[in-house]
Amino acid sequence: MRSRHTFSSLIRRYGGSLFGLTSTHQVLVNFPDVDRLMSQPYHTINAEPVQYTLFTRVFRATDSPGLKKKLEDSWKDLLEPIERLFLNDAAAAAAIERGGTPQKVASFVIFSDNTERMKRWELSANIRVITPELPNKPGVVEANLQSLTRDFGACFAIPLLYGQDFLDRYPQLLDDFWKFDNDMFPLLMIGIPAWAPFKIIKEGLAARSRLLDEMEALYRRIDQAQRGEPVNADMSDVSSAVFERNKVYEREK
Repeated sequence: MRSRHTFSSLIRRYGGSLFGLTSTHQVLVNFPDVDRLMSQPYHTINAEPVQYTLFTRVFRATDSPGLKKKLEDSWKDLLEPIERLFLNDAAAAAAIERGGTPQKVASFVIFSDNTERMKRWELSANIRVITPELPNKPGVVEANLQSLTRDFGACFAIPLLYGQDFLDRYPQLLDDFWKFDNDMFPLLMIGIPAWAPFKIIKEGLAARSRLLDEMEALYRRIDQAQRGEPVNADMSDVSSAVFERNKVYEREK
């Protein structure tokens, strides 16, 4: 606890909610008026500089005038398909129905500690059966609720965007995603260099590489599907938003 407090003190800026190793880029943490800040209109708060920083600092893109121009030309076109899918009540309701939410919720926990029988979202939850589920008696388990609900949400959202085949062919997806998102992402955002000799950095970089490789393979399959070529994968449930975004990527090549 003391080492964490010391590290926080070193990167805290001005004694408030700003954290960062340099004054060039900081992260807001527990900012008391964040809701009011984030509700400001687009012309007041421009997210593009932050998004560009994510591309270059976190996701391995090479900073260049050409990349900056491509992103400036495509921000709106990339956002619109996602907004239509998730920020529209009718579309969101249709997506929830298409994702088979009631069926997934019904098997949220299968009351078994046999990992071969568990649903994918149960695997990281350290489930321990206290009382087996019987026909006339409800079961009881102990579980890490945060991991359980986190992975349940991922197993629902990822196939809605990228199709079930993407999740099925990448067994390490959830482990890699959380390793990168929870451990590596915050460090890169505050300016920790990728060459820093820490185990958490090394493991996070390896997870990021696997994620990027799998995403590149997915978009190659999407390219094939859009060109009408045979694809060795089930692309039938890949969302229209992903196909629309891929057209933007092709345009900006």
